[in-house]
Amino acid sequence: MKTFFSPLLTLLTLCGAFVGCLATNAQARLGESQAQLVERYGEPLKDEKAELPASDSAALFFKDNVEIHVEFKNGKAWMVTYRTHALTSELEASFRDANDGEEGIGEWREPVEHLQRNYWRTEDGKVTAVSYIAGSLKIYKFCTEECVAALVDFRREKVNAMVAGDTGAEAASPGETGESDKKDNPF
Repeated sequence: MKTFFSPLLTLLTLCGAFVGCLATNAQARLGESQAQLVERYGEPLKDEKAELPASDSAALFFKDNVEIHVEFKNGKAWMVTYRTHALTSELEASFRDANDGEEGIGEWREPVEHLQRNYWRTEDGKVTAVSYIAGSLKIYKFCTEECVAALVDFRREKVNAMVAGDTGAEAASPGETGESDKKDNPF
């Protein structure tokens, strides 16, 4: 016997399945090689310019309405950035679960909000994540411990060059606004 709640239950089940599908398909992982990512997503849409000078290369993938920018160091993903217009809390959790580094490293700590961004770090400090909004895009970035150190050094060099009057350092890095209060924020 059909009731009013039967179509509603069907709709909720389908929505859950769709979100589950997104969560399982659009998960690049830190530590994966480009060949592993190609196996998961197909050929990259394009090779990109890396944000960090210490990165060997960068590539852009697209899957399930999620743009995935990956930077590689020594052939392994050390920074993964997801960009989407539909970032749900379930999708965020699936990204964290996929990018928590090696097995048995511990759980993610509770997020900390700073400068309208949410930050997470694994208990052992080996992986850091940040989520924020840029225009209509929701961005979620994961970095290894080594990548975070490289981001800090890169930002410090840019600030020092700007203070020294080097006009070549005035351009903000991709995704940054150049605001002075972000000089100590590697993301």
